[in-house]
Amino acid sequence: MATPKPTTRTRIKNTDAHYINAKEMHEEIVAYYATPVGSTPSNSLGEKLMKIASRLSYQGRFRGYSFREDMANLATRRMLDALLGRKYNVEKGTNPFAYFTRIAWNCFRASINEDNDYRRALTEYGNDAYHAQYDYGKGWENVRRRAEIHEDMDDD
Repeated sequence: MATPKPTTRTRIKNTDAHYINAKEMHEEIVAYYATPVGSTPSNSLGEKLMKIASRLSYQGRFRGYSFREDMANLATRRMLDALLGRKYNVEKGTNPFAYFTRIAWNCFRASINEDNDYRRALTEYGNDAYHAQYDYGKGWENVRRRAEIHEDMDDD
């Protein structure tokens, strides 16, 4: 009796809503750069920037942060600033998706570094306040003295 041949799994093509076509985006940016300075970019171009930031925020490196949505919003703003400032060189580059993804990536890393600096400063302040409260040079005498002061306050 022959064993049945295992069936091969076919991969379903991912038609994700966050996918950005780099060529279409490049064409839209070229069309936007043809307009006068100070004009508003198209809604589809803005949506593409939002999709880049949103999709990047769900990457494993950034997914666990509580301020993930704030990072995505800040990255979208920075990408829009680069677009409005016409920083993307259409003659030199043909992949604006990579350019704007790098802007979002750098923005995410800067937000994380800023939060780490804030947490580090807060921890150092807490440690300094804790150590100032209990003078370790005097041992338990200082703790007993503070307890007596609190008992006297409770008696009043």
